[in-house]
Amino acid sequence: MKIVEDDFGQLQARAVTPVQQGSAEGLDPREVCPFSGKSADEDQIASEAFPQAAGFTDGIGKWDTLSASYASESDFRSVGTSGGMTNWLAAELLQKDYVDAVIHIKPSPLAETGLLFEYSVSRTLEGLKVGAKTRYYPCEISSVMDFIRAHPGRYAIVSLPCFSRAVRLLKARDPLLAERIAFQISLVCGHLKSTAYARYYAWSSGIAPGDLGYIDFRYKSDQAESAKNYYIKSQERGTGREEIIRNSHVFGTDWGLGFFKLKACDFCDDVMGETADATVGDAWLPQYHNDPAGTNIVITRSPIMTKLMADAAGEGRIFKEKLSPSDILKSQDAGLRHRRAGLAYRLFLRDKAGTWRPRKRVEPGWKHLPLADRIIFRLRESLRDRSHIAFLRAVEQGDYDKFIKAMRPLANQYEIVQLTRKGRWWKAIKKQSRKVVRHVAKVG
Repeated sequence: MKIVEDDFGQLQARAVTPVQQGSAEGLDPREVCPFSGKSADEDQIASEAFPQAAGFTDGIGKWDTLSASYASESDFRSVGTSGGMTNWLAAELLQKDYVDAVIHIKPSPLAETGLLFEYSVSRTLEGLKVGAKTRYYPCEISSVMDFIRAHPGRYAIVSLPCFSRAVRLLKARDPLLAERIAFQISLVCGHLKSTAYARYYAWSSGIAPGDLGYIDFRYKSDQAESAKNYYIKSQERGTGREEIIRNSHVFGTDWGLGFFKLKACDFCDDVMGETADATVGDAWLPQYHNDPAGTNIVITRSPIMTKLMADAAGEGRIFKEKLSPSDILKSQDAGLRHRRAGLAYRLFLRDKAGTWRPRKRVEPGWKHLPLADRIIFRLRESLRDRSHIAFLRAVEQGDYDKFIKAMRPLANQYEIVQLTRKGRWWKAIKKQSRKVVRHVAKVG
């Protein structure tokens, strides 16, 4: 198999040679693909990986401890996303000699000619900090898996939930990887984006899509009033010119709209990285919103991760506050609703149409959803697909506004249905009335 970037900025698997069924030398790729329907699911993997974890909550998976945390020491929090706990955990494993290196995403040295970010290997704290930020950007892991096979040592890998599951599946079939990959840290995931997401942000701030050299998706500005008010900093290739724009000032950045989302993400039911030794995400809870420095939720599943957190909290090196399972679920409520209740509906629609879809832990159905929710989930698929096509056409024509014009009508429909769904009928009618007035004024 070979991974290639398609015209829409999505990484796609392409068969280089035919798969030989039953080959003693090869491996059926479907056995390690999280979306094939042929591989072990998250529940099966976690039950084997974390036999000692006493807790289990649907939506979280197996767990040992649940907390809200941020790093108090060094600059982990200021240079990282939210509370800086992803990088802190990776650094702790490195400093306490549990691993020799960490596999994580960093800016690519080939950013001038190719993808902006890639999986890389860090053996020092300085190297870790280069990759401290969240990257809403597609990457692939084949090169670092080859690196691990060629270089003895103990590794930790930081990834999204689907990557974590793929690594577990690889380890089950490759004794060398199983021996060398000692720890897995997952990020909580809403969904993954194509490369167009980064280029769209840059274009919104005045940097042409083809001139983007670097982007910080979660830039911590001194102007931020709360954890939800974050900024995006883009850098122009060649000149080094930087542009900073507030996330909320860019059209279509409501995560629920799903602009530039990968289709596979709409067939995933793991938000919380259930196969990882520890999971880190944003603490989107009211009690932490007013701290713009950011706070994480942290889920530990392995004894060592639990001990690292407990020891550091006792030493005052991290802030750690116990959370309940309901707190954790509430912090990611929208993502879980889309990936559980919404997934059931998407599976139902595929079965009704007689089209293939992966085997999931969620049962297909529609009766659990009111009409407005069903419309929302259908609109999200349309928004996802149209955004890829509309952006490609806008780039080809060199016209940013063409993307906005193509997406706004559908985005407006989505917003009106959301308002009615939440019982805000007057706002929905008012918004629809403004559209009619604008249309009449335009046509005379």
